[in-house]
Amino acid sequence: MEAIDPRAKQILFDAYWTSKGWIDSHARKRPSAAERGYAKRHGMWFDALAMTHDAMITKSQQLAKRMKWPDVTAAFLASLSTRRLDLRSGIVSHVCAYVDAHPFDGTNPQQCATCWLPKKLDREDLNVLNFERHKWGGVRYGRPLYTYVDLVSLQRVLPVTPTDDDRAMFRTILQRAANAPARSGPAQLSKRLDGVFPGNKTERDTLIEILAAANILRAKQDRGTENEWGFAANWRGADGYDRKAVKRYFGMHGI
Repeated sequence: MEAIDPRAKQILFDAYWTSKGWIDSHARKRPSAAERGYAKRHGMWFDALAMTHDAMITKSQQLAKRMKWPDVTAAFLASLSTRRLDLRSGIVSHVCAYVDAHPFDGTNPQQCATCWLPKKLDREDLNVLNFERHKWGGVRYGRPLYTYVDLVSLQRVLPVTPTDDDRAMFRTILQRAANAPARSGPAQLSKRLDGVFPGNKTERDTLIEILAAANILRAKQDRGTENEWGFAANWRGADGYDRKAVKRYFGMHGI
């Protein structure tokens, strides 16, 4: 696995985050040309896009086609023991590159009515998406621009090899979900996962969201949402996990 260059990561993080949290968008300072060049060489910084909406959608599909599905799911597993948060959301983005592909909807000639991106992509901030990948494991799953950034970045580090510890951790995650109290929600599951794999509460919450977005933690009915949850909002302990989805994603890894 290609290691993350600490300096390149710091350049990315310093553009958006301090010890007090987010830097206000009006107060953000663009890294110097030398810093941007360094971070770019190490896969941590993106130049502005110079392509159309449809070209970006096509590029994401092409990236997904070049990646072997077992490599994408292996990356997710390998993220557990290594705490490589940037390896996790690929299991969602790889699928979304196909499922969510769409041509520009010109109902509004300047903005796609499906995804709200402009027809010409030249001002979108790709680096904040990459920051979110490395800080939490991503946030905006399924959004075409995130899918693109995620797949471009993931291809740089594949293939990676999960360990027996990674597989054991994932089995425990599934067991904790399967044995959760019937009425418990994602917040309670997050507490149950404390200590199962390295990471803080936010990282556990994000992993739950990824598993829900991948339909592994699939809610069987609409129960009303829990505050601060997205894809996992309707999941309850009674839902357990989707065994067919787990086999489809991770069966080749012996899970």
